[in-house]
Amino acid sequence: MHSPPTQSTPTTPAPLHIRCQHPKEPLALVLSCAAFGVLAMASAKLVNDPKGFSWFTAWVIVLMGTALAALVYRNLCVRDTLYLYRDRPEDWAEGSEEMLVLEAGCVRTLRVCPVPEPTSSEGKFAALGVGPGLIEIGTADGCYRFGAGLDENGARTVAGRIAAYCGLQEAGPQWKLPGA
Repeated sequence: MHSPPTQSTPTTPAPLHIRCQHPKEPLALVLSCAAFGVLAMASAKLVNDPKGFSWFTAWVIVLMGTALAALVYRNLCVRDTLYLYRDRPEDWAEGSEEMLVLEAGCVRTLRVCPVPEPTSSEGKFAALGVGPGLIEIGTADGCYRFGAGLDENGARTVAGRIAAYCGLQEAGPQWKLPGA
């Protein structure tokens, strides 16, 4: 009887890849649509009145329209994406500027930040869908914010997944490396 040959396969765990939902902030979308309407009326008035035409006004309208289009695009199309790996990132993830790519061994702390007050500047950015997210990931290189589009409960769930993958232990309102 021959035993089947055994091959030693490396047991590298799969990377953790998290994609948050689109922010889809209703206030930002409603205000953007209203502002697009105002810009359309201002553009029509500018084009229909040759004597009152001003290049400065035209460029202001173009810049405001671009900013509004970027705001709508951020709310409807952009997702916060995190890629955590143990050994080495995949080739497609190296050097990516579209996602946060971190090594699990470099993550030192993790916490879910409180929801910002609506009257604070961070709360106003969050209401527009361009806030940095509620999850703060501390590494040896610095702190990164992640989780735009997540509410507080969703951020806690995602933070728990990240902490488990990185081997962090819960210590009060945050997660830390054991013994730190």
